Amino acid sequence: MIRRQYKNPPIEEALCELRFQGSAEWDLSAPAQFQERLRSTYGGKPRTQNVVATNVMAGSPQGPAALAVIQGQAKLQFPDADGKRLVSVAPDLLSVHVLRPYGGWEDFHQRIADALAAYEAILHPSGAVRLGVRYINRVAIRGENINLRSYFLCEPPQVEGLPASLASFVHRVEHVYEDGARIFVTYASIDGAASPEFLLDLDVILDPSAPLPLDKVMATVDELRDRERTAFEAIITSKSRELFDA
Repeated sequence: MIRRQYKNPPIEEALCELRFQGSAEWDLSAPAQFQERLRSTYGGKPRTQNVVATNVMAGSPQGPAALAVIQGQAKLQFPDADGKRLVSVAPDLLSVHVLRPYGGWEDFHQRIADALAAYEAILHPSGAVRLGVRYINRVAIRGENINLRSYFLCEPPQVEGLPASLASFVHRVEHVYEDGARIFVTYASIDGAASPEFLLDLDVILDPSAPLPLDKVMATVDELRDRERTAFEAIITSKSRELFDA
């Protein structure tokens, strides 16, 4: 796939998350080995990210609905010197993050490959059970009385009987590919910005039917990235492309 290059890409964050099966037992030596292997690229101070998940329990005749808060597995993050690039690791999980300014897919691809090689060398997983490529875009549009349909083709539907003018919105849909991969598209307004700004979040996820061999992971990541690019170009218009090339 030939990817279009923009002078001012709207990418706020790009990330790739890989989940594994059959990794060696996680102990305190694993983070130290990661830090040593990645020190030349990610020399910032390591930090811990606590993950909290919520689960809504449906109501029943015996009781009302309830919200359960679950403490997830903490991730260890290894940032670079300015905190714009980082790798997160946890048992059976690896994620690579690039914040604005985005340096292009070739650079990001190599960072993913390097992090995967380090994870494989330290924990020897038998395969990948989930692969995800996600791009979070932040689009600022200057002007008044903006017609969003001239920039995006994923507008929330209008409902007869409600005002046509939207003050704020969050629109999220899930599409399923023929091979079972999914893409989650979140389109929303961003409150509090000086000028109108909008979120366009594209998250492509594949849960293979059987653990994917590690030597197939990077080719699959490339395929997921191609799907994300295809979706992005399908959603935006020529007016958006002019904005990104201004």
